[in-house]
Amino acid sequence: MLNRIRPLVSQVFAVAARGFSRLRFTPNAVTLLGFAVTALGALLILLGRYPYAVILVALGGFMDGVDGALARQLNRVTKFGGALDSVLDRYGDALIIAAAWYSMRVMPVLGFFALAGSLITSYSRARLEVTGLSLSSVGILERPERMIILVLTLIFSAYANYFFIALAVLANFTVVQRVVYGWRKLGDS
Repeated sequence: MLNRIRPLVSQVFAVAARGFSRLRFTPNAVTLLGFAVTALGALLILLGRYPYAVILVALGGFMDGVDGALARQLNRVTKFGGALDSVLDRYGDALIIAAAWYSMRVMPVLGFFALAGSLITSYSRARLEVTGLSLSSVGILERPERMIILVLTLIFSAYANYFFIALAVLANFTVVQRVVYGWRKLGDS
């Protein structure tokens, strides 16, 4: 959905990556640091410190784009780096969603479907891309859009149930979009 502004965002990530490069950070170090920032943001959510959590969750999401840009700049793109990034992204997503679900007393069914949909959205992409398909622009709710919804949830916490409805519906709809796309492209092969 945010693919239209991807070139602009990529330039911002590239500038930040140059800064991390000057500080001698490796791409994997930026990945780990970004996860630590996200985890700290989740802790602040649990403590009810939403304004500070917004900053850390947004910063953690930003760093998730910087690590890949840094890897490309340094010509250090590796399969392990991509896997580490993906795994820590899922943990980060789960921490943020679970913390908001608990802290904001979101209805259990909404929390479950928001969390499951967010994780399965990423899993469905990974699983279908193993077959050789490219799903780079398939689905309405990729990780950047999910992060925006979560940041808005923190800013407007009184409406958390409504944001969780949006996250649950859109994330699971994205799973359906990807599975249908895979079925159309792959059939029963």
